[in-house]
Amino acid sequence: MCSANRSLLGDRAKALNADLEARHLGAPCDGSPFCELSGGRYLNAIYRGDVKTVQEIDQQHANELANMMDKTAAAFGVQSDNPISNLLKSKIINSAFVEDVTNKYMYAYSAWGRQCYKPGAEEKTFRYTTPVVVETDPWGVTSRTGGDVYEASYTTNPEFFALRDRLGSHGGAQSSDNPLIRKTKRLVYKGLVAMKQHYSCAGPEVAQFEHNLRQITLAQLNGTNPVNLQQSTNQTSTPQTITPSIARRVPPKAILSSEPDKPATTQLESKQAPHLVVPQTVTPAAKTADVNPVIPAPKLSQAEIYAKRNEEIKALNDTFIAKVNAMNEAFQNDSTRATTNEERLEIMREFQQQISVLRTENREKTAEIQNKYQ
Repeated sequence: MCSANRSLLGDRAKALNADLEARHLGAPCDGSPFCELSGGRYLNAIYRGDVKTVQEIDQQHANELANMMDKTAAAFGVQSDNPISNLLKSKIINSAFVEDVTNKYMYAYSAWGRQCYKPGAEEKTFRYTTPVVVETDPWGVTSRTGGDVYEASYTTNPEFFALRDRLGSHGGAQSSDNPLIRKTKRLVYKGLVAMKQHYSCAGPEVAQFEHNLRQITLAQLNGTNPVNLQQSTNQTSTPQTITPSIARRVPPKAILSSEPDKPATTQLESKQAPHLVVPQTVTPAAKTADVNPVIPAPKLSQAEIYAKRNEEIKALNDTFIAKVNAMNEAFQNDSTRATTNEERLEIMREFQQQISVLRTENREKTAEIQNKYQ
């Protein structure tokens, strides 16, 4: 087959896949805000205050999760219809997808840029410390695990504080390119990322979307019907790219720090958590000037960042294994030369202690590498 035919088939396959994705959430909408984005039917339904469509797609997402659980159970030879699976499924059904979408939107809000913060905007950090477990083995070697601190920070405007306090967590939100999330969530999350590229945070479309998102989510959490929804017809609206003349430039009053340089996709999603943290003092930054931030061009793609991270972790693990093998060989030689049980016991205790220290160091260095590429 010639290259021209292969290229034509490739283009057709891409077009077919794009059409399937566009129809995954139902008949695509057209000519209305956010319709052109990934997951546009869902985002547009929120914008229009179409609760019925939002609930239908929430149920579709719940079905996808339930099907995944059934397939996972079958793969391990477990019947899907058992008390534990049924309990988990009931929790999934009772937790609406719109809550995940709201959490994602709040967690990634800082990606809009500092010019989108209103007076009173603030950063709140959620932290979780894993339980500490201290164990002593038969050889008298004591090991300590746990005590790791994970955190995620949300920087939002005041109107989102109530939802942030109810939905925010140390886990932050999943990224749109996470291979473990279901298709419905992936499409909608990608749409939220694209929204920041094609719409203005100060525009009427985003303002109405945010208002209805809050009302629908609060009603879901409270078990009531949404009220005061802003509803509009499917009128044509041209997406726009954020420019200095469009964005609302209000100096923040309680912003702690700006985001570090990240690749474009990462910055649009604020994918910095959950991550292991080292306690440190955080000093509030002074007010920023009334200017738009300059976002440096990314130097590496996300794939390149993942490759570098995995390469460093592999090198670290290779070194760890080499050290363990060397220590094990030395332990065997020392044990052979020992003449009494007391000597052998002391050699064993020392060997176990060294292995424990080595494992702790390897775990800490692995966490450092992962944090470096967040």
